[in-house]
Amino acid sequence: MNAFYDFRFLDKKPTDIDPLAHVKTRDVGIPEKVKLSESIPFANTTFDFSSIYGGQKYNERTIKYVINVVGTDTGDQVTVHRIKTRLINWIMGANTKQPLYDDKYPDYYFLAEAQSNNSFEDDTYTGELTVSFTCYPFMIKRNAEGDDDWDSFDFYGGVAQSVDYVVNGSNNIALINPSATSVSCTVTITGGPISLTVDGVNYALSAGINTDIVLPNGNVNLLASGNGTIHFDWHREVI
Repeated sequence: MNAFYDFRFLDKKPTDIDPLAHVKTRDVGIPEKVKLSESIPFANTTFDFSSIYGGQKYNERTIKYVINVVGTDTGDQVTVHRIKTRLINWIMGANTKQPLYDDKYPDYYFLAEAQSNNSFEDDTYTGELTVSFTCYPFMIKRNAEGDDDWDSFDFYGGVAQSVDYVVNGSNNIALINPSATSVSCTVTITGGPISLTVDGVNYALSAGINTDIVLPNGNVNLLASGNGTIHFDWHREVI
């Protein structure tokens, strides 16, 4: 028997709504680049300003699922529509983007909200519910970077690196952000305060948890000044 590859949203799978509700097909869309270009008059030259504010930007992506809806009795349209109603109310139950976990992407999750373009088709005693999620462009790794657990480590694209450092005076720190974009990093300080310079931007960090530090993608050189320990916590984001 073939395994079902479903999805989890708002702590439920389709089978939690009805045991026979499974994903029939899926279409995980690829986000489009946002291009800002300008042509030069009387020339065959176009300038691309898409990365002028730091990195390539992307539009939201769309994920579409077709869910099988099966009535318990032959010709029981009432049951089919009752199941459909429960499914669509579950899926439309979020008013902001929430984590969506797809069984075919076990190491990542999406941030998604069902907003529009949902539909339902039925026949004698079955139906197909099509649901469309509007998503943040990037998939987000479930485990934080620096997690070297053998069972969950990504041997194809993972990076083994330290995310904990002792700062005594002025220290250079080298990190690798294997994301396709810059990400928000949380930095935890013990002792402190510590001044942290990232890509020319200076952050004054106090003891405890400091949020919204922007970490560029690729190789990142940081300068930490002060006394204490510093822990970096961020999740890879990929297309």
